[in-house]
Amino acid sequence: MCFDNREYENKEFITLIEKEKTFKDKIFEQCVFRNCNFQKSKFLNCHFADCSFETIDFSLCTFSGTNFTDNIFKSCKIRGVDWSDIGLSYSFSFEETMLDDSTFDGMKFKKNSFETCSMKNTFFNECDLTKTTFCYSNLEDAVFQGCFLLETDFRHARNYSIDPDMNKLTKAKFSYPDVTGLLDRLDIEIC
Repeated sequence: MCFDNREYENKEFITLIEKEKTFKDKIFEQCVFRNCNFQKSKFLNCHFADCSFETIDFSLCTFSGTNFTDNIFKSCKIRGVDWSDIGLSYSFSFEETMLDDSTFDGMKFKKNSFETCSMKNTFFNECDLTKTTFCYSNLEDAVFQGCFLLETDFRHARNYSIDPDMNKLTKAKFSYPDVTGLLDRLDIEIC
């Protein structure tokens, strides 16, 4: 089994296939993960700090009690993950990553980034997304319910439908024509 040690610092992990495994109480600092598959694995009470994940499959993984501090996910596949179960410390950036069918419930994502991501059928409930970026992301069938979207950047994001009565949108940024997704609930015709 991979990760026999408890702590790893400045390590590079390439082409690991560790599907349906359980990793508990592991600490990774300034590590790089490339072309790995952790599909359906469980990361329990782990800690990732200043790590980079490139082309990683974390689909259907569990991250119970796991903390993420200043991590970058690029070109990853992370479908069907319930992020609301992670630890209290998290800050990350997602670029060109598939996050479809994921749940973010009650999370505070201040100044995090979801750029050029696929976020289809993603659920944000009671989240603080202040100054978070969704630029160029596909938010088809994503649900935003009771969220703080203060200064949140949706420029060039597409396919979103956000109810302004259910979310706080002060100074949020949108681009045309996708901004019309704020009017979906009104049963009007835009010509």
